[in-house]
Amino acid sequence: MLPVTFSDLHTYERASTATYVDASGTLRTAAVDEPRYDYDPETGRARGLLIEESSTNNVLNMLAPSTQSVTVAAQPYTLSFYGTGSITLSGAATGSLSGTGVADLVSLTYTPSAGSLTLTISGDVRMVNNEPGLIPTSRIITTVSPATRAADVLTRTPAQFPFASMPSALSWHVQGDMSYADTAAYREVSFARWTESPTSEIELRLNTAGGFSGTMQFIHDAGSEVIVSSVDAYSPGTLVPFSIASRHGATFINGAVDGTVLTANLTPTALPDLSATTMQIAPTFNGHIAVESGWVTDIGDTRLGEITA
Repeated sequence: MLPVTFSDLHTYERASTATYVDASGTLRTAAVDEPRYDYDPETGRARGLLIEESSTNNVLNMLAPSTQSVTVAAQPYTLSFYGTGSITLSGAATGSLSGTGVADLVSLTYTPSAGSLTLTISGDVRMVNNEPGLIPTSRIITTVSPATRAADVLTRTPAQFPFASMPSALSWHVQGDMSYADTAAYREVSFARWTESPTSEIELRLNTAGGFSGTMQFIHDAGSEVIVSSVDAYSPGTLVPFSIASRHGATFINGAVDGTVLTANLTPTALPDLSATTMQIAPTFNGHIAVESGWVTDIGDTRLGEITA
């Protein structure tokens, strides 16, 4: 068997530079379209491939900022920084955020009124993001104006599949960590989405709609019905660890979450033919992918449990 590389099996794109932490704990900048392999700044532990949605930071000179006023809309923002100092909010919102260490990221989510927000900075405050949304993301470097990080886009094209025609069965495993808030969305997090049409798709997703806060759904649709196996498994947070796997065939679908194997659904009557359709990997996602594996076979329930434990 010939060795393969990341680019043999994936197409990776990002329309801007973006930051990551290297193994020494140093903040680095990745070039346009360069994948980011991120590390824990405190322990040096490899976290995996960093995948994030687009975001904008409006704090100027964010590496070592001074007190400043920024313009905000009437929507949620998340303020975050490293250091031992503090930031006090006034004007369009009130509150404060205190640091706990040079390698510790602290964050505050708040909803201002539209207008001018003053950020009063005291002590050691570094690498500050103030970005729309409910979670902190990677550092977005600014100088004299706000800056935007483009989304990471990871796909697998038909030319990168290890088959020319749709196999009779498939299995997947994805492991890493995710950051998400409960916005009552049926696709709060999408780990993999392989869709030809709404009635011909395979997807692994996290659902927070309908009163759920972290229900895993393994979806397999071949034009007749949606097959869903679900379990409340996760709670909203930052860098929430996950390990999920699924197996799909013409007459079955099943999944496993963190070592717990679900009950197989045996009602499917076909496996959708997606061999000519590009697969989206982590299309709605903020976090790290440490493991992403696939098999052109049914690996069975025992193996699902073993690889996700």
